[in-house]
Amino acid sequence: MALKEEIEKYWKKVDEGFDKIVESGVLPVGNEADGTLVTKESLRTELDGLRKGVYTIAVCGGVKAGKSTLLNSLIFGDSVLPAFDTPMTAKLTFIRHAKGAPKFEAEFYDKDEWKQIVDSCSDEERKELSDRLEICAGKGVLKNGYICSPRRPPIVGHKLKEELPSVISDPMNGLGKYTPFIKSVTISIDHPALEGLQIVDTPGLNDSNEINSNETAKWVREAHAVVYVLETRGASDSDVEFFQLYFPSTATEARVFVQNKIDSDPNYASAKSAIRKYGQEQKYKDIGLFGPQETICSYSSLAVLIQKKQDAGLELTEDEVFQIETNIPEDFAGNPDNLEVKLAEKLFSKEGSVRINKGCGLLMSVYRSAIVKNEADIASYERQISDCDKSAGEISNEIEKYEKYEKKIDQTSEDKREEFDNYLAERLEELQDILDDKADQILKMVSSEAEKCGGSDFFIRACVPTALSTAKRKAFSDVRKRASAIRGDIREKLKAIREDLNDSAVEAGIMDRVVIRSVAVDVRDKVQSAIDGIDVNGDELYDKVPGRVRRFFSGISVNAVPGMVVSLVEPVVRENVDICYDTLADTFTQNFDTEFESLIKEFKAHCDKRKVELAEAKKELSKARARKVELESGLAAAKSQKVVLENSEREMKHFLGVAV
Repeated sequence: MALKEEIEKYWKKVDEGFDKIVESGVLPVGNEADGTLVTKESLRTELDGLRKGVYTIAVCGGVKAGKSTLLNSLIFGDSVLPAFDTPMTAKLTFIRHAKGAPKFEAEFYDKDEWKQIVDSCSDEERKELSDRLEICAGKGVLKNGYICSPRRPPIVGHKLKEELPSVISDPMNGLGKYTPFIKSVTISIDHPALEGLQIVDTPGLNDSNEINSNETAKWVREAHAVVYVLETRGASDSDVEFFQLYFPSTATEARVFVQNKIDSDPNYASAKSAIRKYGQEQKYKDIGLFGPQETICSYSSLAVLIQKKQDAGLELTEDEVFQIETNIPEDFAGNPDNLEVKLAEKLFSKEGSVRINKGCGLLMSVYRSAIVKNEADIASYERQISDCDKSAGEISNEIEKYEKYEKKIDQTSEDKREEFDNYLAERLEELQDILDDKADQILKMVSSEAEKCGGSDFFIRACVPTALSTAKRKAFSDVRKRASAIRGDIREKLKAIREDLNDSAVEAGIMDRVVIRSVAVDVRDKVQSAIDGIDVNGDELYDKVPGRVRRFFSGISVNAVPGMVVSLVEPVVRENVDICYDTLADTFTQNFDTEFESLIKEFKAHCDKRKVELAEAKKELSKARARKVELESGLAAAKSQKVVLENSEREMKHFLGVAV
């Protein structure tokens, strides 16, 4: 059949495209649509599935329209299907390719389907059915034996000419003993012309059987091409009724009307012109038939069959010889409109091109999927390179922050030490002035108290120590306050240093934020100890201060006594003031040094720990940089591959575009 030649021409291009893809090495590749892996084998399987898909031709027409002879001439070029002398009852008949000897399978109705048929019959039709069942019963075929639930197994026969009439012939003709109970018949023939084809011979016209009607509508609607066989003279009322029932659902590009048996009417051309004019009638306009684009082919099934058999050197039947001798003129053109080519065009237009395009789409999708994968690879490379840059940048940043912080600790240790020394020197100088002033105040109070004693050594022994105690208590309260203020300043300075180093450590990633512990700087006991050392013994003072008798004989004035008392007390006061100063200076310095060194040591310990971590990070940095070099090489290769794939895709599109 021309269809196969037409289809194969395009599939050859698809095969060449497949070979190009295999040679390109792009397979296997992930399917862009569903993610499945497309391999050489799976792609070949899909293409073969499209290529070997069955094309369905629905053949319609009235009884004795010559459908069997038409199929023999059109498909087989030989008398493969039996043509019966008596009209056959309408049965849905499938003609398919199958290996082995020819056979048929006749499928029975089940009980539900039988009830549906009976219920849909008119009284007259029910009477006719009853008459036929009586004839079948007379031949030993009873309804209850064949209408079952579940469905009775099909009848299988291998002699088409002899056995097929029993399942499709009208019982009234004396042959169809099973026919009323048969739903459909499948004829299987091992003939190369049937490969890839399925012929559906729809039930005849004027059939009230609802099941037949539904099946006819289904196959007329779903077939890839519909062939309607007309008598030479044109459409009968039964034909028109069939058109109105089933053809509104068909497309013009799928239909072929065959004006059959033109060998029997010398004026068939005029009849064909009349058929062409059907499209002007409203009843045909209403159902969209016989418009300017309608395909109508004049055809002589018998003449074409005889010609093909002669061309193939096949033996003619007696009837065929008779027809040549009496009815078919020599050189008669039995196929003036090239029906076979027109039908092939219909099949190709409705389904063949669709499958070819699907095949081309499969090939193109391979390149598209490969390009999508390649683009994903490129994006992955770029993302990984970005990650490497980011990782390297982060590590470099961490190292830079660490080194900056390490310098900060050293600088802080130097600067804060110097800053504290300057601060403490200023504070101690102020403290020295206060201590000297307080010592002068103490000595002044002692002198005043001594004057009050009137030079009496007895009173001096009793009053001066007490006055000294009172004087030093009053005077040194300010010293305590000043020492406490310095102590507070030191504590705040150490706290500020710790907070600064801690904040910088957190910012540099050296450590997490920690709680700032308080700094202990307590000088109260040591100040008190120095103050307590400022004291004189009354008895010793009595012994050293001359009484009136000694002053008389020594010539010492009473006014000189206070000075003598001060001279005795002053060394003690001055000595203990110096001790207080030294104690405070040492205490402040020692406290600051201890805390400051501990603080610096603590943060250096964190730095050392971070240094170990960064040593490993530096190794990772080296790896990241090496990895980046590899990735950049892969990225360059992927971009080059993308260019190759896109060029291959364009070439394939052009190659297949020429085909389709």
